[in-house]
Amino acid sequence: MTARETDAAAAASFYGGGIAGPQGPGGKPATVGRTGKISGKILCLFGEKDALIPSAQVDAIRAALDKAGTDHEVVVYPGADHGFFCDQRATYQKEAAADAWKRVKALFEDRLS
Repeated sequence: MTARETDAAAAASFYGGGIAGPQGPGGKPATVGRTGKISGKILCLFGEKDALIPSAQVDAIRAALDKAGTDHEVVVYPGADHGFFCDQRATYQKEAAADAWKRVKALFEDRLS
């Protein structure tokens, strides 16, 4: 939401649940239809086994970003579940978390410095 409603130069989205769901927050239209308003680069990070964000929704996000010409990177971590980045959860995946953090830092260093 911030990426599309502000002029943020960069944004990172972890487990973007609901972005391409049947409906968005509060029953409003899903936010995937508003990706054209994103002006900065967005990094989207997902776990392959995340039941809250099916692969069809990840594909819809990627397709909407491509169609809008949005500068983006969509990463799906094989074997990773929802919460792969949080070391306080059973679904934490050290390798995926390390790679995600490296990508986030590189994005922000590139776009915000």
